[in-house]
Amino acid sequence: MLLAAERLAGLGHWRLDLLSDDLFWSDEIFRIHGYEPNEIIPDLEFGINAYHPEDRDKVSAVVERAISEQVGWTFQVRLIHRDGGIRHVRAKGEVETDAAGHVVALFGVFQDCTVEVEERIRLEQLNDIVESTHEGVVVTDAVGVTQWCNEGFAKITGYSREELIGRKPGDLLQGPATSLDAVSELREAIQRGQSFTGELLNYDKAGRAYWVRISMRPITDEGGEVTGFHAIESDITASRQITEDLRCEVKRREALENRLRRLATEDPLSGLLNRRGFFERAEAERERARRQCSPLHAAVLDIDYFKKINDQYGHDVGDQAIRHVSGLMKLCSREYDLTARIGGEEFAFLLQVGSESQAEAFLQRFLAKLRSAPLMVDDVAVDVRCSVGMAVMSPGGSIRDVMTRADRALYEAKRRGRDRLVAEWQKWPSANDSIARTFQAS
Repeated sequence: MLLAAERLAGLGHWRLDLLSDDLFWSDEIFRIHGYEPNEIIPDLEFGINAYHPEDRDKVSAVVERAISEQVGWTFQVRLIHRDGGIRHVRAKGEVETDAAGHVVALFGVFQDCTVEVEERIRLEQLNDIVESTHEGVVVTDAVGVTQWCNEGFAKITGYSREELIGRKPGDLLQGPATSLDAVSELREAIQRGQSFTGELLNYDKAGRAYWVRISMRPITDEGGEVTGFHAIESDITASRQITEDLRCEVKRREALENRLRRLATEDPLSGLLNRRGFFERAEAERERARRQCSPLHAAVLDIDYFKKINDQYGHDVGDQAIRHVSGLMKLCSREYDLTARIGGEEFAFLLQVGSESQAEAFLQRFLAKLRSAPLMVDDVAVDVRCSVGMAVMSPGGSIRDVMTRADRALYEAKRRGRDRLVAEWQKWPSANDSIARTFQAS
C-alpha cells in the first residue's frame, strides 16, 4: 500500500547511512530518476551526480548544515533524469542520531513537481505577454467583481490596481453619457454567464470620457459552471471614426485571444492539439455525432522504436521525428478530423467517416505515406514508422472508453511486429502479459 501511495503521489523516500555510505532508494525514487525499481544499485556518488550541476553546491550546503546543526531541511531542487531531461522535485528530510546524539544517517523524501513547475513557468510566460500588452485585461468573479487586472487596464482607467480590485468596473467607470442599453446588455451577459463583445463609453479617474471595445468571455470549471470572466478592453477613442484602424484593432485583439487559447490546448512541439485540447474537442464531436447518429472512429498512434531514434541520433532528431509524424497527420487529415499529440511519442486521430472500412483505408493511407516519406537529417534518411490501434465509438459511449479500446488495439499492433494497423474488431489471442512486454520494449 505504501508503494502504491508513493507512486500515486509521485513521492519517494531515501536513506543514507553516514557510517557505511549505503544509500537506499524506494521504488518511486528510482522512477523519478528514470529507472525501474532496483534496475541499478545507487551509491553516494551516483546520488550526488544526479543533481543538476548548478544545484549541487546548494545541496551540499544544506546537508552540511543539517549534520552540523542537527536540523531538517526543505527545498526545491533539479535532478537530471535518465533521458537527459530535468525533473523538478521538492526535497524534505531530517537527520537520524544514535543514543549518544551523533548523526548517523540522513532520511529524506522527494516529490516530483515537474508538471507543476513547468505549468508555473508557462503561466509566468503568459503573464509576461499579458503585462506587456497595451490592452486592458481584467479577471472578475462570477458577479463581475474585479479579482485581477493588468497594468494596461490601470493606465486606461487612471485608477491604481489597488483601487480597481474588489470593485465592479462599471461602478467606477460608467458615467452620464454611457449607453444604458450597452450597460444592460453587458450586465445581462454576466447574469447568464455568457460572452459579450461591444463598445462602451467610460470615464477615467480624472473624468475624461473614452471609448473602449470590450471582449468578455466566461471562465468555467470542470463541471461547466461559470466561476468568473476574463475581458480584454481596448481604448478606441482616437480610432473610433477610422474604420480601417478599428478593424486592425479587432484583429489584433482576436489574435491575442487565440494565442491565449492555444497556450492551453495546443502542443508547442507538434502544432497539434495537446491532450487537454483533444479531449475537450472530442467531447463536442461526440455530442454532434450523437445528435446526427453518425459514427466516430478513434485511432491511437505510437512511433515505433522512438527510444532507439533518440539514442542513435539524439533528442533533436527525436523532436524532428515527432514534427515529421505531426506534419503527415495534418497533411492526411481533413478539416473536420481531430489530430493530437497526447503523450511523448503518442498521437491520436478522431475521424468522422461513415464506416470501419473507410476509417481503415484512411489510416492505411497515412501509414503508406509515412513509409514513403522518411525523415531527412543531413542527407540521411531516418525511417520513422508508427503502430496504430483503432476503435469505433459505440452508441452512448464515452471518448475515454473508445480511446482505451484503441489503445488496446495499439498494444496488439506492437505485439504483431509494429508498423501496422490493428482494429479492435480484428480478433487476437488474449496475451496481456506478452503485449505489455512488447509495448514496453518500444
